[in-house]
Amino acid sequence: MALDEFVDRKDKIIDVAESTFLKSIPEIQDKLARRLQTWLSTLDIKNGKLDQNQALIDKIADLERVINEELRALGYGREIQDYLSNFDQIDKLNQDLHLDFNDIRVTPAQINPIRNRMVEETVDVMAGNGLNVNLKQPVKDLVRKNIVYGSTLSDTEESLRTLMTGNKNKKTLGKLERYAIQISRDSIQQYDGAVNNQIRETFDMPNITYVGSLITDSRWQCQRWVGMGVIPFSSLTEEIALAEVQGSGMIPGTNPSNFTVFRGGFNCRHEAIPTF
Repeated sequence: MALDEFVDRKDKIIDVAESTFLKSIPEIQDKLARRLQTWLSTLDIKNGKLDQNQALIDKIADLERVINEELRALGYGREIQDYLSNFDQIDKLNQDLHLDFNDIRVTPAQINPIRNRMVEETVDVMAGNGLNVNLKQPVKDLVRKNIVYGSTLSDTEESLRTLMTGNKNKKTLGKLERYAIQISRDSIQQYDGAVNNQIRETFDMPNITYVGSLITDSRWQCQRWVGMGVIPFSSLTEEIALAEVQGSGMIPGTNPSNFTVFRGGFNCRHEAIPTF
């Protein structure tokens, strides 16, 4: 099978993983928003405003508990596990690709260490620290601010509703949906890139083959690298430096060791495959 065919099959796996995960998010987001509105109604009100007499720390701690319990009840964790199951397909396709194209047999034992680490990192991004920063903390900050400033319950409800579900008139998405869109493609693509870098190191592969289709607004560096086809690994430092000067959208900290992960930058859909 030609390398481009492997890449097309991999893109389909990634597209399905992304779309399946995102399909569940709007309903989870809406139900979580309604649960948070119910929680707000339990706060003490004085003269129509949120009362500051309750212990603020206890309120915020309780809010995090509510979010965690509701996400668990809504099956958010199950959606993450279903998403992670696509890593199996990526592993199998990479094994077939390298056997067919590079004539090397990649075993599960060779990629399991990086797989385990990347699974942990993906769960942390989707449900751990990543979710804390991008969902829980903004919700807690909003409620804390409204309590401190003595906002009315109705104003707080409206602010929280907008944060959680977006504004349909302005075509803005809710907080969870925006974050899910951001991570759903990046996580699986970065997993694929990390596995390929592990394969490169294991077999001491000297080149990177840069493949994928180009469109009118493809970045300068992607046009260059697709045109080159094969990039010697020894030239990557120079190529990355050139991209940072003449190109755009490169991820800070990109270097030869993580090039198969970050490739041409943010949201890059090209593949950087180790080859001989």
